[in-house]
Amino acid sequence: MATANLTDMSILALDGTFSNRVQMALTQFCTVTIPAETISTNAVQLHIARKQYASQILNNPATYKPLFVLAVAANQIVANDATAGGTLVGMTPAQIITAAALTLDTDINNAVAAAFNAFVAGI
Repeated sequence: MATANLTDMSILALDGTFSNRVQMALTQFCTVTIPAETISTNAVQLHIARKQYASQILNNPATYKPLFVLAVAANQIVANDATAGGTLVGMTPAQIITAAALTLDTDINNAVAAAFNAFVAGI
């Protein structure tokens, strides 16, 4: 497995299917994970902020999709999935599509979860 560099990550972020997969992971996170969170007394404000941000995303996905696509493509684990066969630099568009398809759903889901709080104001 190759270690993805920033150029690989930028190429991955441009793949349309990858972008749509990130959007679906984000939608799932906002509609399933956030509402199902167990809320302790100490975490009420955190949950409220996360739930409000999830609502913003769901009501305007076109605005938030590119932000999360960049964050997920910049995740080293996800990018390394795509570069399992080598760097994306110099690949044809068809080869990039094939390489981007190597990213695991689990790794995309984890990258969305890992990045989510970075976008929530006040956390």
